Amino acid sequence: MTFIHPGKIGALAAIAGLLIVVGSVGFEPADVPVDSSQTQSTSNPNLEDKFRQRLLGRKVDDFKLDDAVSGKPWQLSLQKGKARAVVFYFLSTECPVTNRYTPALSKIQAKFAKQKVVVVAINSNVQDTVKEIKQHAKEYSLEIPVLSDAQGVVARMLGAKRTGEAIVLDADMKVRFRGVIDDRYERGITKPKATRAYLEEALTAVLNGRPVKTSITDVTACPLNLAKEKSKSQTRLEKVTYSEHVAAIIQRRCQSCHRPKGVGPFKLMNYADAKNWSQSIREVITQNLMPPWHADAPHGHFVNDRSLTDQEYKTLLDWIDDGAIEGDKSKLPKPRTFSNSWSIGKPDLVAKMDKSVEVPAETPKLGVPYKYIWAGKPFEKETWVKAAEVRPGATEVVHHASVYIVPKGVEIKLENDERPSNVSELFSPTAELPHLVSFVPGDNAFVHPQGLAKRIPKGARLIFEMHYTPVGKKAVDRTEVGLVFAKKPPRHEVFDDAVLNYMFSIPPGVENHRVMARSRKLKRDIVLLSMNPHMHYRGKSFKYESIDPSGKRSLLLNVPRYNFEWQSTYTLAKPIHISKGSRIVCTAVFDNSKHNPFNPDPKARVQWGEQTWQEMMLGSYEYYEK
Repeated sequence: MTFIHPGKIGALAAIAGLLIVVGSVGFEPADVPVDSSQTQSTSNPNLEDKFRQRLLGRKVDDFKLDDAVSGKPWQLSLQKGKARAVVFYFLSTECPVTNRYTPALSKIQAKFAKQKVVVVAINSNVQDTVKEIKQHAKEYSLEIPVLSDAQGVVARMLGAKRTGEAIVLDADMKVRFRGVIDDRYERGITKPKATRAYLEEALTAVLNGRPVKTSITDVTACPLNLAKEKSKSQTRLEKVTYSEHVAAIIQRRCQSCHRPKGVGPFKLMNYADAKNWSQSIREVITQNLMPPWHADAPHGHFVNDRSLTDQEYKTLLDWIDDGAIEGDKSKLPKPRTFSNSWSIGKPDLVAKMDKSVEVPAETPKLGVPYKYIWAGKPFEKETWVKAAEVRPGATEVVHHASVYIVPKGVEIKLENDERPSNVSELFSPTAELPHLVSFVPGDNAFVHPQGLAKRIPKGARLIFEMHYTPVGKKAVDRTEVGLVFAKKPPRHEVFDDAVLNYMFSIPPGVENHRVMARSRKLKRDIVLLSMNPHMHYRGKSFKYESIDPSGKRSLLLNVPRYNFEWQSTYTLAKPIHISKGSRIVCTAVFDNSKHNPFNPDPKARVQWGEQTWQEMMLGSYEYYEK
């Protein structure tokens, strides 16, 4: 379900963002090498160590080691929920390269401590005693835990073979980076000054919820001298296969987009599809790009949660590591079917835009103006819609598409299918109109449960609000909407509204600019069904809260790493009752700094606007009245 405030502005989103995701990830068949832009390499063959690469994106198992400095135990699982990132750095007491880097470790800890980054050194060399490790830490003024991994257990678990390697874990304890701190010291080369700060770049990306651009680098310091490993079989007794283990996961998490005529750039409907794209699957799930889901909530809290469980994540990676085996076809789950590519099933009515729109090859200086196109005839009787879906005609150029209900007698003033030139972009021709459904990256349909539906009054018509993004060649679009009707009036009529602030001004270069908005006091008790936050490329995080008449605050939705390319609607598994007199409060944080890789211009002061290089602060929500 996607909805936008009917009283202020039309729905806004970006299929262009989907195209950016596809391009930046570098989807490729399994037999094509990984995009070199994702790695840093010298001639050292260590980079080809498949075990090091395999661990990217993996959740690290819990372990406990003694801190040689304090004498106290240090346990990884105790960092969960406290640290936003954990850095491991492998060193020894005698390696000259790691000794040169010890001041850098302390500086990194000091720089990122306030952002809840934990930096830990690990000594896995069999010859270094606890006494020597403690003395070494004192000599080099290391004020971080220095763990003694005397048996080399943690080094082997993490695939570390040399000192000088830093490994970054995110808040979920998954590996996001492994490599050198910077490029000052390479084999036989010492630079006067680093030109790439790999570790800091990785931490900045992880803390901002962004993919790490360079996620693995060569490591050329001293080899680790590990204790002889005790005999222990770590081979899985059962191979993971597509038929028995993977097909069901892909059906649940992938096929709603990756199907014929779906918004995904390729199909994942059978074993051949999955095998051909297996390396791309590895890349996008380990970088937290797919499946697209950004809410901070446990599984089961939202009914449409697309994220992988820990077990599903592990199963997919194990399957790829085992060679993407097909397995026994008789164990395949029943195929998931789609009705003529409509995810809502066969529509009772399909309404196309009354005319096509020609989209130019290049973007005009001020962007492509929104187009407003009528669709179909007036409804002959009151109609209740329990499901709706928008299907673009030219997906590659449709930035967003929203469908509004225009009641009989309501006049829409347009000039050449556009907003009249004398009307500010703060006010849309669809102002005050009930919103039906939208197409945005990640959402293009709603299906309400039994007893809930949206109303189209007798004599009303539908109008499309279309935002197009040129892609270098001319295109012609004629978008359509499919509707499934309820057989009888529902128990509850579904409404939508939004909390918004269009009077903000984001200063240049600011990394955490907070903008707040709150609703008027609710005149009735409501039941909250879903929420849909909206910002543009500078959006960093978004939070919904309710404040009851007594002043008590309750968290409704937290999106700590907002992603403009996937503007999800978060549908509650258990709708939330909000009492009369309460307010809904939204807090958005914008990153207008140079550290935001999607920022169109860090030097610009940014205000409300329809184009993606401008910004919006909009917290839509869907509800029914008690």
